[in-house]
Amino acid sequence: MRYVMAFLILLLAIPLFAQDDVPGGGTGEFSYVSTDETQLLLYNMLTAETEVLFEVESGTILAPVWSMDGTRLVYRLSSSGNDGIYIYDVMTDETTQITESGNDYGAVFSPDGQSLAYSSPDHIVVYDLIIDVAKDITLPDEGSYYSPIYAPDGHSMLFVGVSSDGRPLVQYRDGEVELFFDEVEVAWPQYDFAGERLVFIGRPNGVTGESWAIYVLDENELTQITEDGGEFTRPSWSPDGEYLLYQRGGEIILNELNGDGEIFPGLEGKNPAWRPLLEEEDE
Repeated sequence: MRYVMAFLILLLAIPLFAQDDVPGGGTGEFSYVSTDETQLLLYNMLTAETEVLFEVESGTILAPVWSMDGTRLVYRLSSSGNDGIYIYDVMTDETTQITESGNDYGAVFSPDGQSLAYSSPDHIVVYDLIIDVAKDITLPDEGSYYSPIYAPDGHSMLFVGVSSDGRPLVQYRDGEVELFFDEVEVAWPQYDFAGERLVFIGRPNGVTGESWAIYVLDENELTQITEDGGEFTRPSWSPDGEYLLYQRGGEIILNELNGDGEIFPGLEGKNPAWRPLLEEEDE
């Protein structure tokens, strides 16, 4: 059963935007995980209301990601005896367990919503949701591979390759793997909805420690969005590509890229993800 939380903090009761100024080109909604990682929530920037989509009695909810139609979320549940990747259907309020291993993580939907890709461990798996079959992607033996993402056209994938040489982005297309980008070390990449830009967490090659920042890669132009040294999680694009959502420390940040920069909704939580529902009547 889902319900709307009543906030006691006045800041959270004040909408950031006017009713006719929907931020991000969609409904202005994003999901996030509670600080204790036991609740998955949906925040509406127009009404400043937070809805609890579901909660778990034991374990933690990790790295939820939306399907492209905005109806489902895939996430990892870390819980004794119930580890694995799960899908939550927002429309039916139903949860489905996909895998039963605590080593599976970082799952994302294919653009058509019919498959998942995830790490398990050191390599990439594609899981066909229609026929219920998982298949390993054949990759070079040197190094490990994490954080898969699909290109918006569904014909290729990017993922992070980790080896003694660094953490570059590599591309997988038609059974072949090739270097895609290695100017900085990369973690948690994501395409924008137009498939023209990438956002990711990065740090200079060869640097250790907490020197991570958020970068945007537009063709061959790399732009650093935040200062070094933040504790970030996977950044998330708005549907119109004008905003980024990310977690820094225990706070959720909204960044207007060509406007006011960082805006602070006043929310404490983790792993925000913009709901990619372009038309409200599609619900």
